[in-house]
Amino acid sequence: MDILITYDLAPDFWGVNKNTDVKNEMKSLGYMESFKSDGTTYTLPNTTLWKGNTTSKQGKNDLIKCANKFNVKPERLIALEFTDIWAAIPGEPYK
Repeated sequence: MDILITYDLAPDFWGVNKNTDVKNEMKSLGYMESFKSDGTTYTLPNTTLWKGNTTSKQGKNDLIKCANKFNVKPERLIALEFTDIWAAIPGEPYK
């Protein structure tokens, strides 16, 4: 199945936001910050990622593992099946 995962991370011990590090680590596992549908690219919100052929439980475990690597704690997290019923604003790619 395809999943979406969205999360908030606590700052590290020194108050540093490690979102970019965690997000890049998730991307190295095949998670993506955008997807294509009918020729349009949809860029997801900053702490939301998409991945095909995985489960929501695996997404949760992957995020926790990546956060632990950078000594940060997920404060909020939801991973859910990404079905064919959705609506979105495409957005611009991140710079």
